[in-house]
Amino acid sequence: MYECPNCGGNLRYDIPSQKMACASCNSLFDPYGVSDRNGVEEQENEYEVTVFTCPQCGGEIYSTDTTAAGFCTFCGSSVILESRLEREHRPRYIIPFQKTKEQCRESYMKLMRKAIFAPRELKSEKHINEFRGIYMPYWIYNVEQGGAGVELKGSTRKRRGDYIITSHYNLDLDLQADYDGIAYDASSSFSDVVSGALAPFDTKQMKEFTPSYLSGFYADTSDVDTSLYLQEAEDFALGETEKFIENYPNLRKYSIEERGEMLKWKLHSKVGNADGAMFPVWFMAYKNKERVAYATVNGQTGKVVADLPVDIPKYLGVSAVLTIPLFFLLNRFLTIVPGILLGIVAMIAAIVSALYFTQIDDIAAREKKEDDRGAIAVKLRKQRESHRKALGGEDIPPRSDAQLAASAESEKNNGGVKAVITVGDSVQELTDPRGVLRIIQTVFVIIMMVVGLGFGSFFSQYFTRITVGTAAVITGLFWVRAWFRMDDIEARKGRGMGLSALLLPMILSVAVALINPVSDIYYYSCTGLLLITMIVTLVDLIRCYNLFATRPLPQFHYKGGDDRA
Repeated sequence: MYECPNCGGNLRYDIPSQKMACASCNSLFDPYGVSDRNGVEEQENEYEVTVFTCPQCGGEIYSTDTTAAGFCTFCGSSVILESRLEREHRPRYIIPFQKTKEQCRESYMKLMRKAIFAPRELKSEKHINEFRGIYMPYWIYNVEQGGAGVELKGSTRKRRGDYIITSHYNLDLDLQADYDGIAYDASSSFSDVVSGALAPFDTKQMKEFTPSYLSGFYADTSDVDTSLYLQEAEDFALGETEKFIENYPNLRKYSIEERGEMLKWKLHSKVGNADGAMFPVWFMAYKNKERVAYATVNGQTGKVVADLPVDIPKYLGVSAVLTIPLFFLLNRFLTIVPGILLGIVAMIAAIVSALYFTQIDDIAAREKKEDDRGAIAVKLRKQRESHRKALGGEDIPPRSDAQLAASAESEKNNGGVKAVITVGDSVQELTDPRGVLRIIQTVFVIIMMVVGLGFGSFFSQYFTRITVGTAAVITGLFWVRAWFRMDDIEARKGRGMGLSALLLPMILSVAVALINPVSDIYYYSCTGLLLITMIVTLVDLIRCYNLFATRPLPQFHYKGGDDRA
């Protein structure tokens, strides 16, 4: 804790003035000039902080203040956090908070005014007041590329009569590209998805770190080492240089032959040592039973990223109000034969089944943190440490977070589906199985529906049979996929799934389409059943979305990784 030189009161960092302010005498001081004689002790690479640990989830935050926190930022529990003094490694840089808590609340409420289906609790004064300023640890990478005498190969193509003439050139460039301030978050508790959405932070505004900036705020602990994002930082810099070369006026006419690793080698790409930094984030947790939703605000720019669950009664009420006039409008101007109506409704049900599986797949990916490299690396590191400590466990050599994450990614992609996408002259290979399968799934649904509706229209007397049969195939396929993917979602185990409600009316619709009864009542009955079960499925889909918009209560077991931030 920092004491005021004038009156001995507690000094805290004041955002509007960007100074250290005393609440007792209103004096302002330069953060770098504050005396630490009676405050935080510092050494060259360390400084003394109070570490607060949540007894519920194990999450840790720290501050130069000694006051106990009243609730946990990560799990939302209203508990007094346990505290202890520790020495932490000093990061090199910090971006001080630029947005006040009041500005943070205003930015959040702008978003909430647009979120008409969000639960009322998220807009309550109680939750809005629980925003807490936290400095998140980041790694800052610097990449150097180029120099004098960079030799690249380029080509041009032009048509002359029936011939295409390709000319090849040796391009000698003086190119120097330095990228400073490429930032990646260094905490596995801070989702890569959230940190990416909050970006960018303006790293040109970074200042030399001093613990006084933490006074009145908190900081998350770092548990991811610098190796994890080295390759990503280098690839990002390479992509930016490629864009520059392609758009440079004197080089625009050439098609550069070197790409990827070859271009990186030609540019003599080199990544310097990563530096630790602290970036400002306003953070709020909303706890609902065994789930928690997060709202975050970029403390530098005011950008808001929030988990927004849907209030089901509110959503159904608004939907009903909008559906009634739409029903009378269609009833007034549109007349459809019962068999055609059944085929169209069955096709809509097939689309709902595809959407349902997509939501289940996204939830499972988030629950398993499949898209969070930091969380994957930390999880694998803990597994290896537990195996080494176990009785009779093998002496496994240590591996960096980058190697652990790469091995997990390689295992995930090994034998998986790959795809090559060509856009103009650009060829891109996709190796992420989920991404590739998502593309295949979308193409499959579109093709099946086009084929079903096309053949149904061409063979009009068999329209109902073809369309309903096609819809049944699509629905059955996504039911099977959703059933197996559901095993990866702990909160859904043993609760069944809404997509199952579509199976019986879809089977009855297939039977009616094959029998082709004379009476319209059968077609209307199947159509009504499909519509009712679609509503049931959509309600369950919203429940699934609410799972996706919230997260399981976290359980932290620090530590590890590179703790230089």
